[in-house]
Formats: sequence, C-alpha cells, structure tokens
Amino acid sequence: MVDVIRQRSKTRNWAWRVLLLGLVGATGVWGADGLLRLEPASPRIGEAIFFGTVVRGPMVREVSGRGPLAPTEVTLVTADVGGQIVDVPLEPGVEVEPGAVLLAMKDPAIERNLLEAQRALRSAEADRDRFNLLLEQDELDVRTTLAQADAAWQEKKEEAEMKEMLANRGFISGRDSRLARVHAERALTLLELQVARVENLRKTSAIQLQDKEAAIARAHDDVRERQRQLGALSVRATTRGILQELGPSLSERWEVGQRVTAGARVAKITDPRKLKAVIEVSDVQAREVMRGQAVVIDTRTAEVPGRVMRIDPAIREGKVAIDVELLADLPPGARPDLEVFGKIEIERLNDVLHLTPRPVMSEPESIAILFRVTAGDGSAERVRARFGRASLDAIEIVEGLQVSDRVIVSDTSGYEDVDRVLLPNSPLKKARLDQPAGE
Repeated sequence: MVDVIRQRSKTRNWAWRVLLLGLVGATGVWGADGLLRLEPASPRIGEAIFFGTVVRGPMVREVSGRGPLAPTEVTLVTADVGGQIVDVPLEPGVEVEPGAVLLAMKDPAIERNLLEAQRALRSAEADRDRFNLLLEQDELDVRTTLAQADAAWQEKKEEAEMKEMLANRGFISGRDSRLARVHAERALTLLELQVARVENLRKTSAIQLQDKEAAIARAHDDVRERQRQLGALSVRATTRGILQELGPSLSERWEVGQRVTAGARVAKITDPRKLKAVIEVSDVQAREVMRGQAVVIDTRTAEVPGRVMRIDPAIREGKVAIDVELLADLPPGARPDLEVFGKIEIERLNDVLHLTPRPVMSEPESIAILFRVTAGDGSAERVRARFGRASLDAIEIVEGLQVSDRVIVSDTSGYEDVDRVLLPNSPLKKARLDQPAGE
C-alpha cells in the first residue's frame, strides 16, 4: 500500500503564526503598563538618625559660645630701668607678695651715676658751708662799720649841740655852730647808708643762701633718683597674686644674661580670686546680646550663674568677645585660661509652637524641607516648614507642622528629591520593579 503524503495548508500555518504574535504583543503591552504604573522605590534612611517633637509651650532663646576664664584684675610689671639679668629667682605659677623680687639685674652706668650724684651733693654742701663762712665775715665787717658810723654820728651830734649852745651865748661865732651842724647831718647820712648796707647784705645773703640750699636739694633729689634706679635693678612684684607670666610675652621666658630695656614688660600678676568668663559668639548672634542679660557658665564640673558685663565693639574672625561677670563662686580647680562654655539668655517666650531639638543646619526666619514621621507604616513624608525665632536647641514653627508631630532632625540633605523615606527597622519593603502596580 502506497503512503500518500498530505500537504498542510499554508493558510493554516500563517494563522497560527499571527495568533502567537498577537499573544506576545498583548503580553508586552500588559507588562509595559504594569511597569509604568509601578511607584518609585522609597529609599531607606540611615540608622543613626534623631527625631524631634513639635510642642507648644515656653521656649528660652539662647546663644552660646566658648572661651577662657580671665582675671578681672591684671597687673603688668614693667622695668623702670634697663639692665642685664643676673638672676631669675621665681617661676610662673607661684604666688607672690608685694615686694617679691622677680628679676635681678645689673647696670654699671647706674652705679657710676650714683657715685657722681653723691659727689655733686657733697660739693653743693661744701659750697654752702663756704658761703656761710664768708657771709659771717661780711656781716662782721658791715656791723663794725655800722657801729663806727653810729659812734661818729653820736659824736658829731653832741658837738653840734654844744656849739649851738655856745653860739647862742656868744662864745663862738654862728658860723662854727652851723658848720658843726652840717658835720652832724653828714654823719647821720653815713649812718643811714650803713644801716641800708646791712639790710641789703641781709637780703642778698638770704637769696644766695636759698640758691645754695636749692642746689643741695637738687643734688639730694638726684642722689635719691640714682638710688631708686639702683634699687629698680631688682624688679619686684607690686601686688599680691599669681605670677601668670615671667617674660616679654606669653611664649617667652627671661633668662640670665638677657638685656632688659627700660619700660619693657617683665611679668603679669593676676588675682585668682577674681575671674570673669570671656566667651566668643558669632557676630550674627551677638547682635541680640545686651548688657545685663543672664548667662550660665559651664566649667565641666559645675554651672555658675553670671551676667553680661561688656560686649567687645570689635569683630575678630567673625566672632565677638563677651565679658561675663560671675555671680557665684567657681568650683575648686578653676583658674585663668580654663576653657568654659557659656549660654546667654536672649529672650524667654511663654507660649510658642516650637520643635525641639533643633534640626541640623536650620536657620531662623527660613523655610526648610523636613521629613515628618507618619503613623504606623514606618516611614516619613516630606513636608515644608517655615521657621521663626531660634534658640540653641529649639526653633519656632510658624507653619507646616502641628503639635505632637515627630520630625527627623538629623541631616537629610541627601533625600531632598524624594517624597518619602523608610525609617530604620521599618516593616515596609522597597517596591520591586517586577511587581505590577496595584498588586
């Protein structure tokens, strides 16, 4: 029996092919539609995050800064005279009393000047003594002459009176009487001149003696000044306190053999019982700081209340120095240059909607993007919030958040382009790209 080969219909084969192509096309369209409808995956935020809570109530606005404790009373000891150091008997950090020797110096020129001043004093005193001897001699001479003039006048006076009496009785001529009277008047004139000479000698000698005494006084002053300069070669403490520095600067120390110039800074003495805090705050924050505001100084071992006593008018490297008066005793161990932390109370608000703690990099009077925790699904949604006034650990909420909202306050700058983030340990899984939308 002969097999007959049966020919398939070409029309039927093409029908199967068209059906298969249709099924493949439908499957592709269905898959593409599912991919288009699939929501983007929500990123999972890092483990180390912190949350803040929106509350309504009192908020204290504060600014903070760091700085050292500094003495309120600082005594700078300077050298009155220059000299070469021969001894440095003390070390910084010791307690000193007034009169304690800080530096011992020598200067041959000062010693020579003292000897010359002493010789000048002895010379001035000798000159005064010689003048007194000469003055005594002159006074004897003029007094002798005065006595002689007085005797001559007495004699001429008596002679004139006698001749006048004889002339009146006719024993002598009137001419002899008149001549005797003239001689008496001349003797009186000489006596008056001699009296004036004595008085003039007394006045001139007094003036000359004053000059001599003044010269001696100047010589005494010069000697005392030279002695003071000699004593100033030993530089001494002028007050009681702690020897904070002993050198031309904080980083330098005096050494034997160095030359110190007159007026140079030798040491700094401080009173450790009287300290203040000098904290530095940014120039932006310092605009609201005023004298008298309350301050809390943290020394790491205790908190000490204080108040703003001075604001430095200058800005240095973006910082403003604030002097704080301490209103209570410092803890044991506090000393100058100890770094402390200070919080200055700017304003106390009674009923304010605010977020605490304050988000990272948040600025007052600004708009920020935050992530608010949603209830129950372990995620946080993107929200837009407007900030108002700010403090160290809180910031006012003007709009965008409500009481009891929990917000991520850590740095979320890397998630600014997403609307939702998954929190650590969230039960939610990221959506799979192969999962059709709507399932």
